[in-house]
Amino acid sequence: MKLEELLDILDIEGPEEFKFFENFADLIECEAEVKYDALYSLIKEVNMLTLGEFIETYFDDVLEGIPEEDGIDAYTFITSVKMMLLGLAESIAMAEEDEERDELPIFVEELYKFRNWFTRDSIVHMTKEKDKTVISVPMLEAIISYRIEKLNEEHYTYNFENCVPYEIDEYIVSYSSAMADIEDEEEDEDPYLHEDEDNEA
Repeated sequence: MKLEELLDILDIEGPEEFKFFENFADLIECEAEVKYDALYSLIKEVNMLTLGEFIETYFDDVLEGIPEEDGIDAYTFITSVKMMLLGLAESIAMAEEDEERDELPIFVEELYKFRNWFTRDSIVHMTKEKDKTVISVPMLEAIISYRIEKLNEEHYTYNFENCVPYEIDEYIVSYSSAMADIEDEEEDEDPYLHEDEDNEA
């Protein structure tokens, strides 16, 4: 898949139009197989602060759709991925224009792995409460089903035991969290930032 094909799927003319939450949701949830190179070509042109906001909103919405009593491990894993991506996005966004954005390939790789796992590789077993029929679906479909249960007559129990998360590099998680903490501290210590805020008040 080339970038142009991905843009067609997202129904946008170019990366500069990737500026709404719906664009990010469509990127994660589209049925087509998205290649790493196409994803990288798109993400490198997107505002990373805006992308970070999309990630936070999307992942929070996903986490709300995981049954608390059944999906503790999945909830913990997705929370870890969320924090890692947010830390990397913030670090990339704060890099000076003339600096190499070394974390960008790592960010795209982790987003790529999560998307494939979330929409394809993860397996959740859903059992109909009415007749005990079992269906197996990816995590995304299980979450959608759980969200709409209140609107449907069908109700399920959810088994996440075979929804095995892929391994994420603990160093990357620690690094991205540390970078986010450092940047937050720098903002707190910047007298000009607070002076501007006081002037605006």
